[in-house]
Amino acid sequence: MTEIDRFLELAALELIRRDGVRLIRGPRANADSLAWTPGWNEWDQVLVGDGPGVQPAVYVFARGEGLEETELKHRVDRLAEMIVTSSPIRRGPTGAGIRMIVILTGSSLNPSDGRGFARTAPSRYYAQLKPEVYAVDISHRRVFGTRIAGLFPSRVTTALKQALQDLDAGAVADEASLLQAQRSVASERERFVSTLRRNVPYVTYSLLALIWAVFALEAFYPAGLGATRTLLHFGALQPVLVERGEWWLLLSAMFVHVNFIHILFNSVALYSIGTLVERIYGPYRYAAIYFVSGILASLASFVFMLASGQPHEVAAGASGAIFGIAGVVIVLGVQRNSVVPRPVAVQLSVFMLALIVLNIAFDAFSPQIDIRAHIGGLVVGMVMGYVLAPKVPDDHAGRVISGHEALHDLS
Repeated sequence: MTEIDRFLELAALELIRRDGVRLIRGPRANADSLAWTPGWNEWDQVLVGDGPGVQPAVYVFARGEGLEETELKHRVDRLAEMIVTSSPIRRGPTGAGIRMIVILTGSSLNPSDGRGFARTAPSRYYAQLKPEVYAVDISHRRVFGTRIAGLFPSRVTTALKQALQDLDAGAVADEASLLQAQRSVASERERFVSTLRRNVPYVTYSLLALIWAVFALEAFYPAGLGATRTLLHFGALQPVLVERGEWWLLLSAMFVHVNFIHILFNSVALYSIGTLVERIYGPYRYAAIYFVSGILASLASFVFMLASGQPHEVAAGASGAIFGIAGVVIVLGVQRNSVVPRPVAVQLSVFMLALIVLNIAFDAFSPQIDIRAHIGGLVVGMVMGYVLAPKVPDDHAGRVISGHEALHDLS
């Protein structure tokens, strides 16, 4: 078996493990799993991601010896058209586009050819298709391809480099290890879906009902919505009152809101993030994260207002607690042995991190928003989310093994 053949198998194993895809064409593919017959004869190996919780994707490998850029361009064009017109891959409930990842392998590619291959793109633009092209120089263990923001290696680059490292380590990926990896990924998905269905987010629904009930009472209070007297009457945070012994305001402030826009945004965020986190963590862990994050966020706000000479300022809202549960979503991407499949966890984590960065940037230029409470809740939520994360049994049958582990398992 050549180094390219071994690399193809190790790369397939790594992509199955990282992205939850399945092998439908290649040296170790099960013939029964071939989804589409026409068009694949041009490619040495094909993997697809089309299961629940997996970003729709097609990974194709081709050998680069003697392949001109023009021929590669024609192949990429034909592949793009075939995926868009005849692909059975589900685009998901949001209509997300399909990633098309082309990986060219060669026993030896000079850097200029490698970079030239990696710049190949379909001649026609398809709104629902996201193409990426990579070139792998097997002899020199180099990967040419897409970088995030022009600086950071993509997940595909990281996976291909790991396969090259496994190749150096003498790892193997036979049919049994590939099938086991695919079964493990399918098992993870089933366990995750079962967890989501089993845990109905009653705590989140109760919190929303309580928040809106308090807001309704605020609306009928004589002083009117948003008035300092109204906010204080229903339990908003004021440092001077906390200093006098009214420590419960650190908790009650989480249920008081200033106006309709304030409660609307917090309610949408709480419903969107809270229902997901509660389904994953369960009601007790979720409630602990929510309330501890909210109280410590209030405490951070209290300390800052005292330190900055604002003891009579008033703060209210559930945003500190909401940032706490958003922090939980961020740490999903670094959890190991989690009930959330790795590809899903990483996607959620990256998406939530981007939203949080934008939100904090907005907070920094909005003096009426207490950024200290937001950051405090976020940090507490991240720590608690990591510590309280539900785990799955770490047994051999439920694990997705890497190529390097497969070397030891088969020895």
